[in-house]
Amino acid sequence: MGDLREHFATAGAPRNTWTGCRGDEQAMLGALGMADALGAGLWRLKYKGDPRVAKRCVVLMAERLKANRRWHRAGRTRGPGGRGAVTTGAVSASLLERLAFRVIFEWVNDRCTVCHGRGTVGHIGHVRACGHCKGACREPLQHAARARDMGVSLDVYRAQWEWRIARLLAELEALDEAVRLMVRGEISIKTVAKVLKLDPEDMTIAANAEGEHKSAA
Repeated sequence: MGDLREHFATAGAPRNTWTGCRGDEQAMLGALGMADALGAGLWRLKYKGDPRVAKRCVVLMAERLKANRRWHRAGRTRGPGGRGAVTTGAVSASLLERLAFRVIFEWVNDRCTVCHGRGTVGHIGHVRACGHCKGACREPLQHAARARDMGVSLDVYRAQWEWRIARLLAELEALDEAVRLMVRGEISIKTVAKVLKLDPEDMTIAANAEGEHKSAA
């Protein structure tokens, strides 16, 4: 977890010798309010450990899947050489909700459950690589659990859903990075505004206008 995410994880917590110099916590929390709703919720769920937003995150992600036309059909099954055949039948809303739950669950709980993300187990003098994650620090893929949560057979999961889950996990990683960049930008604007005694909202509008001008050029 990057420094900005660690900062968010401790923002608002009682100060101590480890968190006392983390910067403007209110700026961090306020900046997150400007982020994408799903991205902000995922940050609160994963880095803040706030279970109250879990259901909302699943609902938001399921709604995005429903609105995306690529999920209106079961899609393609993959065969040898990466070629696939179009399958028939619309993807049900309940299946998309189960998919959203499973993907968010894995993204939030990505650390190895045995070594807790350290990559090693044991005590001082007897440290060895974690046999569960093979030293990768991440929880190994649980294909049977995925199929169970999706409510499909393992064969159907392998053919139609394994690669989709991988793609959605990558999309959540990209969303996570987008939130980080946005929060960093908002904090930078507020910091400069504080020093220059300017209105942060005016600076944000000006920064966005400049960005649009550069894009047009």
